[in-house]
Amino acid sequence: MKLLEIKDFDLNYVEAWGDEGIIGFDVYSNLTNEKVGSVNSILVDEATGDFRYLVVEIGFWVLGKKVLLPVGRSRINYQQKRVYTVGLSQEQAESLPDFSQDTKVDDNYEEQVRGIYCNPIDETSFPTYICDTYPYQRELSLYVLNEREHQVLKWYEERLSAHKNRLSQVPAS
Repeated sequence: MKLLEIKDFDLNYVEAWGDEGIIGFDVYSNLTNEKVGSVNSILVDEATGDFRYLVVEIGFWVLGKKVLLPVGRSRINYQQKRVYTVGLSQEQAESLPDFSQDTKVDDNYEEQVRGIYCNPIDETSFPTYICDTYPYQRELSLYVLNEREHQVLKWYEERLSAHKNRLSQVPAS
């Protein structure tokens, strides 16, 4: 599966989102309520239009580092213009692999990211997952947008999917 940054997936995403976009929102830890960084971009599954990750610049914890936050591990507060991480500790953030525009997000890279979220350093912060028995596509807690906290993202994801699967007309013979 190929992942694209939102700006490469949909050239008109800024117009479609208007003031509802989350890029630039501050990111806070739900464990400590301290500022972690900010949303830098969003990675979208090219084939399905599904949101997979928020690219978070965690400058408040690790200067200059960008990491991937699975969309299922985020809670968005549009009034405060904040995204809250679910169960992400500073130790985990430091252990996550760096992300840059040159990073190839392949199965190995995603497994490294998923491994950090599936094996929390602080076992009390969220449930432990048995990664060997959960295929990537079925890790609901990491990759599924719930209706309450992701209402605008869900709407936009559905809109992206609808535009992504256009059929070209075949000339009449």
